[in-house]
Amino acid sequence: MGQALRNLASIARQRGDNEVALRFLHDAVVLYRNLDDPSQLAGLLVELAAMEATMGRGAKALQALAESTRLGDQIGRLPGRSYVLEVAAFVHLVRGQRALAIAALGAYHAHPPGGTRWVPSSVGYGWLAEAVEVMRTQLDPVEVAAATMAAHDRSLDDLIDKLIVQPAERCRDHG
Repeated sequence: MGQALRNLASIARQRGDNEVALRFLHDAVVLYRNLDDPSQLAGLLVELAAMEATMGRGAKALQALAESTRLGDQIGRLPGRSYVLEVAAFVHLVRGQRALAIAALGAYHAHPPGGTRWVPSSVGYGWLAEAVEVMRTQLDPVEVAAATMAAHDRSLDDLIDKLIVQPAERCRDHG
């Protein structure tokens, strides 16, 4: 049922109906919470974050990303989880937080998932891959390279905390 809702969200998005897609994703989140399936919920929350950001709802997107990372900590830190930093860069740029977007993209480059680039279309969201590529063109590559160098010496856990969890807490606390 959850995968069916995800598929329906993808179809709605392809048809240009982001509101309907968002409703399907929210329904899937409720379903996975009710089923107590944290691994499915964690991945779905990243998709939800990307959709919220696409629709200009950066604060909600950041909250969904932070929840996903907390669930990831509960179920075990999986290899490849750094892909959330690339989505975080997209979310921060939508929120007008250019410096955080650069830092998140640099952190992603410093800690690529499995040594390769994450391809959002692998979860059925080619639109996200396109949005991420557009986001990349809006950021200064020299600044991203500097952020990548700075992130090499920091742990992935620290970077996720600094670039996703803490900003989400500040956003929640300040509206």
